[in-house]
Amino acid sequence: MDVLRYLASLTRPFFRWWWAVITGLATLLAFFEWRSTGMQLSSTAVAVIVGVFLTITFFAASVIVQGFGWYTRSHGQPVIVTCTPANPESPLEVFQLTSMLPLEPGQVISLLRTVGDRTFCIGMLKVERIASSRYQCVPLWIAPSSRQDLKRGQIPLAHLSTTLLLNETDLARFKEEATA
Repeated sequence: MDVLRYLASLTRPFFRWWWAVITGLATLLAFFEWRSTGMQLSSTAVAVIVGVFLTITFFAASVIVQGFGWYTRSHGQPVIVTCTPANPESPLEVFQLTSMLPLEPGQVISLLRTVGDRTFCIGMLKVERIASSRYQCVPLWIAPSSRQDLKRGQIPLAHLSTTLLLNETDLARFKEEATA
């Protein structure tokens, strides 16, 4: 992402929503004349001070809200919606995922299985294509015991999950089994 697109996406909510509030309040407060001990401020000075203060305040709030949204989306992992087990006509399982973060065709995702309180990697999926807001994935590698369980339909969908993070140990297992 280049710098200008980054700054544009960071400040978009500020200019979309807060600018109307800032200009409206600055306009209303300009009608009041504030007096303090020994110093008088004109309506124009009050309007400028209030406008600058509100601009800085709302800009900071806008950046914090936008940044928090990015933070929460970055921790959201893709979710498996369906798993079509392999059959004689199709030797590969097909997984359909949804994701808060955009995925690219060719991207590799770890396939996890939860048994009791343990979660471990059983394979790696490759994003093949995007079909109607879902990502269609095929396995690059699935552990042999888990592949048999998937073919028989013995792994409930609720026990499968994914992560965008690839583990070095899992990559070594993939390399070892792929070359064997």
